[in-house]
Amino acid sequence: MTTPELLFQRLQELGAGEFVHLNGSLIEHLKGAADLLESWGNREALCNAGLYHAVYGTDGYDESLVVLTMRQQIAGLIGTEAEGITYLYGACDRQAFYPRIGTSSQLTYSDRFTQKSFEIPHTTLNRSSSGVGAESDFRSGSLQRTSYARPGKLFTANAALIVSDVGMLRDEARDRIIDAVVTILRGQERA
Repeated sequence: MTTPELLFQRLQELGAGEFVHLNGSLIEHLKGAADLLESWGNREALCNAGLYHAVYGTDGYDESLVVLTMRQQIAGLIGTEAEGITYLYGACDRQAFYPRIGTSSQLTYSDRFTQKSFEIPHTTLNRSSSGVGAESDFRSGSLQRTSYARPGKLFTANAALIVSDVGMLRDEARDRIIDAVVTILRGQERA
């Protein structure tokens, strides 16, 4: 594996700075994602996956920096685990996968490159820290199932995914969410 500076340099060499993204260039977006994951205390593999998460393109961003036949080279650069996460993110068929969230088939993943579906193990999803969902986070009620909610997904939630009220968060859990949102917004002000 390589240092973060060399990983960033390799993205520049691949042309990530030349791709336009929502609020700037793709390379700014990728760096911001990795920095946010690191600030949340995530492990190196997840931060590297965040830095390279769009290298194969995504369902919402078809431009890619490399072809899929370069997966081994990317794994050699960012690590096998990080490349696997990067591939899953880029290959996700969002039209098929997102409506399953919150249902009994929420772990059925659809790969847009291979057109195949498979079950994602709970352990794969649990490897990153969730923002809220532990029994101790609730003043009353509970989720009654494992939550895969992540702080960075607050802004991509779809109202159709909210099925019902399940409980009331404790003040400490609510404050953690508010602090995470404020941190994200302050980061955008500086950009």
